[in-house]
Parts: sequence; structure tokens; C-alpha cells
Amino acid sequence: MVPSALTPMMDRGTARANLNGFAAHWSPRINEWKVSGKRHTEKSYAQQFWSDLLRCFGVIPERIDLFERDAARATTGRDGYIDLFWSGVVLGEAKSLGRDLDAAFDQALDYLSGGSIGQHEWPNLLVRKTMKPLSPVITEAVRGSQPTDGGHLIVEADEYEGVAADPVAAKYLRPFRMGRELVRGLDRWCLWMADDDFDPADIRCSAVLRERVAACRKFRETSRPSGDAYKLKDIPHLMRPNAKRPLVPYVGIPAVVSETRRYYTAAHFGPEVIVGNQVVHR
Repeated sequence: MVPSALTPMMDRGTARANLNGFAAHWSPRINEWKVSGKRHTEKSYAQQFWSDLLRCFGVIPERIDLFERDAARATTGRDGYIDLFWSGVVLGEAKSLGRDLDAAFDQALDYLSGGSIGQHEWPNLLVRKTMKPLSPVITEAVRGSQPTDGGHLIVEADEYEGVAADPVAAKYLRPFRMGRELVRGLDRWCLWMADDDFDPADIRCSAVLRERVAACRKFRETSRPSGDAYKLKDIPHLMRPNAKRPLVPYVGIPAVVSETRRYYTAAHFGPEVIVGNQVVHR
């Protein structure tokens, strides 16, 4: 009997803690290599890196033959060696710092198509890092508007009635959603003075607007000069400018959700709903 490569079932919390430890161990080393210009890190550290990563998920690499699997390449017909191969589970190719990771992906496909690895041994999924949409017909998801206001342009549920009672301030009340409001279905609002209907004289005519804009100005003026808040001190009635704010109905997607959720929540919004920077939209 072949001993199992897996430890007893691991919960997500343990896996997350393991991954945090993995990152804490490897990140300083990788950063040091970048600074020193160290090269050829693939050959020196790949097996240790893969082993440490697999252990985060309860895999015991010593119990299975994982490294340097010989395989034919489709493009050349010659034999090569796959960095990490677990039949039917995972294939991994590593590259040294500064090398093109697309080459690693293409190399993995080249081995799978070479004929020496049967399709029954192929992994079920091929995972490749990309910062572009998977389909050319799907628009890129972009981040919502960042308040950077010290909370002075945001209207909480218990503040709504007081703000809405001011007829001038009420003109600028808009539904506002961060990830928490989207996921939990909560109400929150903001004072949005970035549209064509904004009249600068309204700030002087409204006690609510005057006080909140003045508080936002003070928050930004007293912030660290090198920070984003300070750079916005001359436009205290506005959130950080966002040229990609949607002007048509759109889908809002929280940037982060709890790992205990069974599905990833999203919501349809009209252009009158302002989403914050903890929500991406498309």
C-alpha cells in the first residue's frame, strides 16, 4: 500500500495560517534576491519552495515522487524535466527572478502535449496568473470611488434623517456601498457633489454641507503632506476623482468577502449608487 500524501483533513483557517507563515518566510528572501540581483534561483530553491507551499495544504511531499519528472516536449520532441508533477493533481514550472512567467506556462503545456504524459495524468485545472480579463468581450473590473474624507462625506443610517431634512444637502444624497453594505444588504449614503448639478453656492447655503466640507478640509489639510488625503485638500467637497465611475447600470463586486461564505456576492446597481473603493465594478 502506498502511504497517503495527505495529512488529515485541514480546515481553511489552518491553511490560511500556514500560508501566512509561508509568505513571512519566503518574502524577505525573495526581496533580498531582488536587491542583490541574485540569479539562477530556480535551480537552487524551486524544490524547497514547492515543498513548503504544499505543506501549507497538508501535503507531505516526501511521500510522493514530485520533482523532475521526465517528459517529452511537443515543440522539440526532446525529453526534459517538469519541475513539479503530481499525476492527476498538479503540474508546476518555476522560473528564476526576472524571467517571463508566460514561458513557464507555455512550457507546461508543451510537456502535456508531448505524448509521454497520458491525458489521465493531466491536472484538472491549469492556473495562470493574469491581470487582464479572461475574455475580450468582458470589460475590465475597476475600483470604486475612494472617499479619503475622514468620514465627513459619508452619511450613516443614524445620520440620514438629519441630513435629508436640509433641503439643499438632500439634493446631493446618494446611496453609497462599500463591500460590507453590498454583502450584508445594509444602507449607507454619501454627499456626492461631483455631477453637473452641483452648485458651489449650495455649500454656503447649507449648514450641513458647510460643516461637513469644512471638516473634510481640515482632515485633509492636517494629514501627512506626502499622502493622498493632503493632495485632495483643495477639493474637500469631493472624493478622490474617479474618471471610471459608471454612468450606466453596472455590477458591483466586493473586493473581499469572508472565506466562510458559500458564494461570492455581487449586486446590480443603477448609476445613482456610488460604490467605494472596497467594491470593484464593471
